[in-house]
Amino acid sequence: MSATEFDMALESVIKVWNMQQYIYCSIRGLLNILSKIPPEWIKLTGGRQIMEHSITNYNANLATGGTDFVSAMRVKFRYLLLVACTFMLLVSSGVEARPHISDTLAKGSQWNLNVDGATGILKLLGGHGEITDDGGWKMEMDVEWDGRPGKLHATADDSNGLQQVSMELSHANTMPVKCTGYIALRSDKMMAGTSRNGVARGAWYATLVPDTAVVPFPAVLVPVKPDTKDPKPSTRLPSGPQIKAGVTPFSPNSKEKVKFTARAKGPAKVFAVTIYVNGKMAKSCPNSSCTYVGGPYSPGKLNWSVSAKDHNNQSSNTGKKILKITAAKAPERTQTGKCRITGKATGSGKDKASLFTVFLSKGGSVQKTSRFNSSGNYSFSKLVAGTYNVSLDSKADLAISPQPRNRTVTCGNSGTKSGQNFEFR
Repeated sequence: MSATEFDMALESVIKVWNMQQYIYCSIRGLLNILSKIPPEWIKLTGGRQIMEHSITNYNANLATGGTDFVSAMRVKFRYLLLVACTFMLLVSSGVEARPHISDTLAKGSQWNLNVDGATGILKLLGGHGEITDDGGWKMEMDVEWDGRPGKLHATADDSNGLQQVSMELSHANTMPVKCTGYIALRSDKMMAGTSRNGVARGAWYATLVPDTAVVPFPAVLVPVKPDTKDPKPSTRLPSGPQIKAGVTPFSPNSKEKVKFTARAKGPAKVFAVTIYVNGKMAKSCPNSSCTYVGGPYSPGKLNWSVSAKDHNNQSSNTGKKILKITAAKAPERTQTGKCRITGKATGSGKDKASLFTVFLSKGGSVQKTSRFNSSGNYSFSKLVAGTYNVSLDSKADLAISPQPRNRTVTCGNSGTKSGQNFEFR
């Protein structure tokens, strides 16, 4: 990374927080402070390993002669950028009324995403979520990063204090990358973490695009009005239980079972949670949580609801909820063809070919992977007709470089496309 590229990347992070002078002056002091923070306290943030790794690399650079701080930052840019970004996001305290993770990562929202300097718009397309047995939340969504499909997974603990995010994406060159990290404690409009492309590590961060359409995940929180029959408002009992309920999957079809999950809590201990499906009691649980698995159900609209009761004789319910059951599609047959693509490693550095993975992509999506064998050959078989891209990736920084970096091959209905060679030098 050149000095200009480093300065531009660091400046983009600084502008997000409007703290340019502060970050320039205090990153070095921040690293020194991190080395003195009690490990037990850092561990609570979920970032201890990241911070320890950053400190180790920074100190090692200075020990080998990197006395210029800016030069040291450029050598370990990804780790220092991650510390500057995530430490202020995740270690802050005193958060009040933090938005629920299902409201922050809402269907239809868009984020400006930067992964190791590669930028683009991340769109959240929707998926399904559910309440976990310990009262937390987990969700899975389909996403797009500049039109390339991916997956997002997120979890939150029962106190909604720790909100973790992981994403499986691909760069514009179809190389897969996995991002893991957290939503900022003091902002529901930014998240950041570490990235991994094979064995190479990096950093990522995303900021919410303002005014993008959002559709929260299906979780219900029902406040219950005081008992209107009580003639003495001053001695009225506390409100009844509050209910959170959800279904998995979010959009089931007529061949899938449906999991209904409900959890209730209130001023008094909850002793009964009941799940109703199509107007009939499906399951009643003698505690504060209940799970029922039913179906498969016929295509159409399914009615369901949840009620809860506590030891103050207070009760509440979610009211009727509608779940749409779609008709299941016939299973698709896996397409196989008779075309074959082969090639070999050539050049003075061909003995290093085994360090590279061969990727076969079609329409921007990786279809298959292969490796060079002991003889320096690779192959892909049973391919349907179409245009393919063959590319190499070492998953590490090596001095040797294959030529060309990728090849475009058009397959017919049969036959072998041989000679798709790569020269290593």
